[in-house]
Amino acid sequence: MNESVSSQPIKTVTKTKVSKVWLLPIVAVLIGAAMIYNNWQNRGIDIQVTFNTAEGLVAGKTKLKNREVEIGTVNAISFSKDKKSILVDIKVEREMQDFLVSDSQFWVVRPRIGPGGVSGISTLLSGAYIQVVPGSSDKFHQDFIGLERPLISVINTLGMHVNLVSSGGKSLRIGNPVIYRGFEVGKIEAY
Repeated sequence: MNESVSSQPIKTVTKTKVSKVWLLPIVAVLIGAAMIYNNWQNRGIDIQVTFNTAEGLVAGKTKLKNREVEIGTVNAISFSKDKKSILVDIKVEREMQDFLVSDSQFWVVRPRIGPGGVSGISTLLSGAYIQVVPGSSDKFHQDFIGLERPLISVINTLGMHVNLVSSGGKSLRIGNPVIYRGFEVGKIEAY
């Protein structure tokens, strides 16, 4: 009998448990997860400003600005529950969180003609926008009451505020100049 038995060991090849075909979907899932995380990290801050009217405001188009720099966009415009005011939802860039403090002030910039002159002319072509002036508080806030008229002087402006009492019958208007020795030294903010 001629039996030939090989004295060499038999090699066994073990296959990897994960096929190379799965590498592409796994890489795609990891990239997608990284993109979702990055989007989550960079998403803006949602705030709400209440106004009496939505004149000139358009969801998705109207911008929130500070000193002509865009820092947010109006997402939605709706009525309050009692239907007496307008709720404007705004998404603000995350880096601008310092602007969102309890005494920040918001108003709509649109063309206006008044005793103090003409303002908001730039909005004739670009459309109305919401102006924000950050307050001096350090308390973060997300719900604000918007002003119906622009501020005459900004909170952080140098100068002083003076209350005058008069018994005169002349009518005063917001924005009228205050004159001292022939020079304009201020404006009437309220009466």
